[in-house]
Amino acid sequence: MNTTKIGVIGLGYVGLPSAVGFAELGFSVVGTDNNTTHLKTLKNGLSPLYEPGLQSLLTKHLQSGSLEFKNTIAEVVKNTQIIFICVGTPQSDSGQTNLSYVEQAVISIAKNLREYRIIVEKSTVPVNTAEWIRETIHNYAKSQVDFDVASNPEFLRESSAVYDFLNPDRIVLGVESQRAEKSLKNLYKSFTCPIFTTDLKTVEIIKHASNSFLATRISFINMISDLCEATGADVTKVSEGMGLDPRIGQDYLEAGIGYGGYCLPKDIRAFIHIGETLGVDFSLLNKVEQINNNRLDRLIANLKNQIGEVKDKHIGILGLSFKPGTDDIRMSPGINIVKQLNKMGSIIKLHDPKSIDNARNELKYLTNITFCESAYDVSIKSEALIILTGWPEYKNLDLQKLGKRMAKRIMIDGRNLFSPNEVRENGFIYHSVGRP
Repeated sequence: MNTTKIGVIGLGYVGLPSAVGFAELGFSVVGTDNNTTHLKTLKNGLSPLYEPGLQSLLTKHLQSGSLEFKNTIAEVVKNTQIIFICVGTPQSDSGQTNLSYVEQAVISIAKNLREYRIIVEKSTVPVNTAEWIRETIHNYAKSQVDFDVASNPEFLRESSAVYDFLNPDRIVLGVESQRAEKSLKNLYKSFTCPIFTTDLKTVEIIKHASNSFLATRISFINMISDLCEATGADVTKVSEGMGLDPRIGQDYLEAGIGYGGYCLPKDIRAFIHIGETLGVDFSLLNKVEQINNNRLDRLIANLKNQIGEVKDKHIGILGLSFKPGTDDIRMSPGINIVKQLNKMGSIIKLHDPKSIDNARNELKYLTNITFCESAYDVSIKSEALIILTGWPEYKNLDLQKLGKRMAKRIMIDGRNLFSPNEVRENGFIYHSVGRP
């Protein structure tokens, strides 16, 4: 067990995998969250969110005593030396980041600071936030205590966050002192990946720039998929041919209904706002966002081409999380499509292997929506079936069994999950993304 004790403030999709990850590396970890229900669930030994491998590590390290949860930030500050801020950073419609949760955490840290601590940004925040954190601590600290502010952005992918934490391809650190640099590098000394260290402002830009670039790749291949549909070409082959160039690679070149989740949409919008605020031309990213937003309209247009007006039509939806392997529906294209179809008067049946409870809570005010136990229940009397999340279990569905339950055998595959020939051989009218 390493003698350094780590604090984690905020136990969501970033904080909780980080907390169990540090415990797995041999550190003593103390976490807290302002969501009392969430915290109570964790104290009872259960993960409040789905992430592969998370529950087993949570159980392991609660039992070993290397991981514990406290009710207050004061207890975290008192009992740890390095404190990671992993709270939410929501944003306004303009894209401006709301730092109120960060501010609450920082003020609580400052008021309870009695000896040297390293306060680390883990949440994605705008450039110059570290400077603001430093000033806030100076303003609220009850005594002149030495401290360091650092930045260590997360690059965790939902559905593989635990794996990514324990198998990083790089560690990025923003520091302002050799003392902080040495302490933070010590946390990651067991890893063989590069540890890139630079100043705080640069690191704050790196995270936004990385996610904005990934979003750009997705919108680019979706633009190409539209061209493929117009010409009869196959976007999957275009992507494969492009990806063979080592300068390009295959990652984030899968055409579909667009990027979603809590990171890419939020981060690109925040980056655009930062650029506009500082007078920098970010029109390229405006176009990336526009292409992504248009994906939903394009899918609904393709649906209408097959069944006509969607009012009073029975539509089956498979997949609601923004990607397979997670129960996260935040900024999910699937949820947005459900809301749009509901507004247009469709009668909708829904299924998702992991996020159905979250979806039920999000959509509880809508009528003419049924949550189903299985994909086959969704297909009953449906006039079209739409694939919105590429869950592997959907790929193994019995297409004949699906088709026999449907009023019409129409499938709109927004994730290119199926082979076109296979689906058509089973009597379906089939439309995917960028493929003939």
